Amino acid sequence: MTSPGIPPLILIVAETTHGQFGGAEHNTLNFANALAKRGLRTSIVEIGKEVLSRHSDAGELSFIKIQTDHFEDVGYFQWRQLIKQTKPSVIIRSKTWVGCINWKLDLATLGSGASYLSWEHHPSATNSLKSSVLFKPGNFLLKVKVKLKAWLRNKLHMKTAKRILAVSKAVGEALATHHPETAKKIDVIYPGVDFNFFKKSNSARKKLRHDWNIPETAFVIGSLGRLVAHKRNDFTLSIFAELLKHHPNIWCVIAGKGPELEHLQALSHNLGIAHRLVFPGWQDHAPDTWSAIDLFLMPSIDEGLGMALIEAVACGCFVLGTETQGMMEILDGPLINNRVEANDLNSWVKKASDIIQSSEKQAQHLQAFNYLQDKFDANKQSDLMIDWIKKHQH
Repeated sequence: MTSPGIPPLILIVAETTHGQFGGAEHNTLNFANALAKRGLRTSIVEIGKEVLSRHSDAGELSFIKIQTDHFEDVGYFQWRQLIKQTKPSVIIRSKTWVGCINWKLDLATLGSGASYLSWEHHPSATNSLKSSVLFKPGNFLLKVKVKLKAWLRNKLHMKTAKRILAVSKAVGEALATHHPETAKKIDVIYPGVDFNFFKKSNSARKKLRHDWNIPETAFVIGSLGRLVAHKRNDFTLSIFAELLKHHPNIWCVIAGKGPELEHLQALSHNLGIAHRLVFPGWQDHAPDTWSAIDLFLMPSIDEGLGMALIEAVACGCFVLGTETQGMMEILDGPLINNRVEANDLNSWVKKASDIIQSSEKQAQHLQAFNYLQDKFDANKQSDLMIDWIKKHQH
């Protein structure tokens, strides 16, 4: 039990094995800071590399660091010992989906006395059971292991969580579909974006364009994030290649790092666009990078929400996103026409061309900005989440 006069502890478990600081990581720090401002004692369990704890926004937050290359390598007894030592009243598993659930953490929460809350960021389809290994002859023990792991990830996690918080209606609906027994304990609260942090910087725009050897007057199309296949940056390059045929004053920036970099570089040469394409690597300060880009294309078809769309608009960008999953909950209202069918190259090119040629850019962007700020402001959304936690803690 917590000693008299000491507020109960809230543990936020965050995975940082990827070693990069993005929108979800910034959102986690914002949320922890909001908890602290409300007088709630909070500690972040950072699993992986020191990413959150080294960031300037970490401030006076408390961290428990467990260095590992794989989140699931943290064992049951290690979790039990941590919970026994810290005696939390609430454990929040941040940014969860079926691929990164740690069943050992789930099991360790049983009997701990803490309210175990799951913050779900992704449409958690039960893809584990569809592993190709199940359809190969032989490998009986491996098949049993795959099935057991799938059960542990899906069933145990969903059963041990007292309440489940989805970041979008799309995520909530997917969870209820694949785990109908949990439908009654799923809530939806959008994560928030700090519009005081994500804001346009004309000086950063000028500096980065100089560093990238891009003319100040050019119209820049691009993206920012981890270079992984599901982000479909290769499709972005195909869109840009078509646009370049009709708009001579455009450039493309693909900022970030990841396993797709070499593939994207080779593709840029094959498409004949390498002379107008910049790969500046990972960017430490996202608002500066967004400030240097005019149009963000997000053709991903695997997003729980798509917060990068909000962050980009906050920093002065126009956006186009796939008509799928949580992105449609962002691309709504004045942004409803900024949805595009995933593989319709001609529609992406036409809608991007319309934005490039628009004579009403300033008014259109202001309307989108005001709409998103009202719907996704970090302060308002953090208050909703804190009230949700206080409602469900013991």
